[in-house]
Amino acid sequence: MTRPFFPIWVYFVVALLIALSAFGIAQVAEGMGMPFVLIATFAWMAFSISRQRKEQNNG
Repeated sequence: MTRPFFPIWVYFVVALLIALSAFGIAQVAEGMGMPFVLIATFAWMAFSISRQRKEQNNG
């Protein structure tokens, strides 16, 4: 099993920021919180995976 590229606490902080941002967006524009969560989560996941693959290829 490979270790995560970022420490575990970074994943928790990002998840918390996504959730808080989605809550704020949903307060302003009803129904837009969930689409934001989906987009932000997939963007973070893609970023994290690409960074980890780059590290594995360089290391």
